[in-house]
Amino acid sequence: MAISFGHDRPWGAVSQHEFRRLTQDPRHPLTYLVHFAAIGWADRHGHAGFGPGRLAVLLGKDGKPLS
Repeated sequence: MAISFGHDRPWGAVSQHEFRRLTQDPRHPLTYLVHFAAIGWADRHGHAGFGPGRLAVLLGKDGKPLS
């Protein structure tokens, strides 16, 4: 079954698993890592909610949360 949002209204999909993996890739600038995390953990409404300190842990290096 095809998904439709109306005539001439394109849409796209991504692998959240891949974006979660990219969040841990230190070759990218921090701004990209935040973007990857937002997409990787987005819910069905497009919102990514992180509890206190969770995003800092995800973006940290060598086991240390981002300060």
